[in-house]
Amino acid sequence: MEKNKIEAMKLPDMFDPVKRSEIMSHIRSKNTKGEIIVRKYLHRLGFRFRLHVSNLPGKPDIVLPKYKCVIFVHGCFWHAHQGCKYYRDPKTNSEYWIPKIQRNVERDRRAVQELCSMGWNVIVIWECELKKDKREETLVNLVESIKNKSLFNELFLIFNQAFIKFWTNSEDLIRSDISERNLCGNLAFELRDAIRQSRFADYYVDVEYNRNNGKLKTLMDEYMKVIPITCDVIVHSRGEVVIKDNLVAVEMKKSNQPKKEKEDDRIRLEALTKQSYDNVWSFDGHTLPEHVCGYTLGVYIEINPKKFSARVEYYYNGRCIFSRVLNK
Repeated sequence: MEKNKIEAMKLPDMFDPVKRSEIMSHIRSKNTKGEIIVRKYLHRLGFRFRLHVSNLPGKPDIVLPKYKCVIFVHGCFWHAHQGCKYYRDPKTNSEYWIPKIQRNVERDRRAVQELCSMGWNVIVIWECELKKDKREETLVNLVESIKNKSLFNELFLIFNQAFIKFWTNSEDLIRSDISERNLCGNLAFELRDAIRQSRFADYYVDVEYNRNNGKLKTLMDEYMKVIPITCDVIVHSRGEVVIKDNLVAVEMKKSNQPKKEKEDDRIRLEALTKQSYDNVWSFDGHTLPEHVCGYTLGVYIEINPKKFSARVEYYYNGRCIFSRVLNK
């Protein structure tokens, strides 16, 4: 079967380049099937919203003013959903379509960043997440995110304030190729200062910390195997605020580190930012959960000392929702 799929992918396009370009150019950019599914669901639950608001960055598909929340419903192909089976680089007229898709991705990144800086809660839903087998879970999680994501946005702004100071003040250290541990210590210093000036002043910023009330912190991997964790930097209450113990988890890697180590960090952040491991688990608000999850914000930082550049990925609710690149 897999062989047949591969052979099918190799078949030539049944349309010539001019006709294919015409077909692709008529695909809807708004009022798509995915948008309508989301809109009907929200409306049925009593949410009221505006559509395609032109005076907001990116003209969000759905805007909920009451919650200061915007939703983008992205097509997996047109917005290059990496790792998704519904996206692959176009083979026909690729010199036109690939740059166009890349421009979409860059425009998406800028829009999310600008909206967050304006205090909006940004939610991205992918076309593949609205397929029948995933639709119900996606829509239930969407409603939860609309109501809860304001905390993410607040922590996002606090973290970025600290990260920009770290990036500016640590240029010489970064260029000297100092160890990741020392860089994490510098980032923790700036983050601690930013946290103390916020309403989270009672929380702790720790480097490679792995205990809650004397117990090792653990998580469950994709095979439901219990493993101990040690994040590079975390913001948490050390178990003192049970109802919201974990706020921010940060992983940092240099660009020359093995690919597997980088992917392991990303997988760990996906697990740490999930609300549960099976989508049904909950706790009573008085007892710490057995395994760590529920971090509101996860951040993966990949630094290139030679170029003095960094790729920063932001994780929420078990997935990377957007990324950006910092250069000199």
